[in-house]
Amino acid sequence: MARESVERHEGALGSLGRAVLWPLDWLWSAIVSWWFMAWWSHRALGVGLRLAATSPSPHSVGSSGADEGESLPKPADGPSGYEVWMVDGHLTETLVIPAAASSTSPASRSPSRPSASDAPRNVLVFFPGNPGTIMYYEDYLTDLHRRVGSSSSLEIVGCSYPGHATLLSYTGPPLSLDEQVAHKVAFFNAVQARYPPGTRFFLGGHSLGTYMTLQVLKAASPASRSSIVKVLALFPTLHSMAVTPQGRIVSIITLPGIRHLIMAGVALLRLLLPPVLLDSIVQTATAQSGKPLLVTSRLISSFERGQNALYLGACEMNQIVHMDHDTMRQVADKYMFYYGAIDPWCPLDHYEEMRILYPETFTHLCKHRLPHAFVLQDSHLVAAETSQWLAKYL
Repeated sequence: MARESVERHEGALGSLGRAVLWPLDWLWSAIVSWWFMAWWSHRALGVGLRLAATSPSPHSVGSSGADEGESLPKPADGPSGYEVWMVDGHLTETLVIPAAASSTSPASRSPSRPSASDAPRNVLVFFPGNPGTIMYYEDYLTDLHRRVGSSSSLEIVGCSYPGHATLLSYTGPPLSLDEQVAHKVAFFNAVQARYPPGTRFFLGGHSLGTYMTLQVLKAASPASRSSIVKVLALFPTLHSMAVTPQGRIVSIITLPGIRHLIMAGVALLRLLLPPVLLDSIVQTATAQSGKPLLVTSRLISSFERGQNALYLGACEMNQIVHMDHDTMRQVADKYMFYYGAIDPWCPLDHYEEMRILYPETFTHLCKHRLPHAFVLQDSHLVAAETSQWLAKYL
């Protein structure tokens, strides 16, 4: 899909009185814009963050001479477990949780295949939702690994979306949905290249990440597809996004003029208000505290990350309309769906439709009435359930 080119501009100031009061108008608009971004990050796209140790500073990692799939030095003050890979021409923030039985992770080595003797048998490749920062899911993936990894030689590798990463700065244009899909396909190929033949792969995703799993399967060769045992799809958004209860709201706030006004307001707030007050606004909008609050504030306070997430949201509303039945019919038996009972991104009729159209899938409805943004405080509940699903196939 071509990039949106429609830009809405504010009209010229009218009366002398408005000319005098315009700074106050802008300040108010900025506060409202900040609140919208905080609310959108928490509710509209359903994300929460966990900061691993201390709030890391973003870094640009030089890509000169980097080969496709190559691991680059991670930021010196970044939390353990995070690496930087070169994928599809983009520096990629990557979380690697090595198999408990393996002293070194093949994913942490060079792109060449390791020997089969010291490689894990099973690898879960996980894609986040939007905003696409893998750090959101560290608690969930760590708990999942703890529950099944020691007995199954399970390794977990997940990636952030280019332009959304917490540890990396990004100065390029926002990537479209198609470009983000191409990146996830390339990422999975890069992961596969690091493990020996016979490795069993699992795909996982939350929200938009479930759409990414389907696109990876669609692009995979028959041999590559056959190596993917199961797909873990959490709170899936595979179709009809713009007409869901939450989608109707996000379709408005991601319109070109509105999203640009929101980001302009956020930028102004960063100049006018101290970080403590900004954190207070985010806390009021999201009810977060502690480390999640710090990282969410960081996401919202970054013009580039906010712009990239909002643009990708606009692409989702426009493009994720119809279920890809052609692909789903071919791979339905691989899917294990976790639907929310109160998910405004995926109403109950989506759950019922999946059960009827694709009975070969494993389709589960959440019994805990968890929110779409389960990673905020309910990671352990989802990990407890989904670890049992995975354990059957490890």
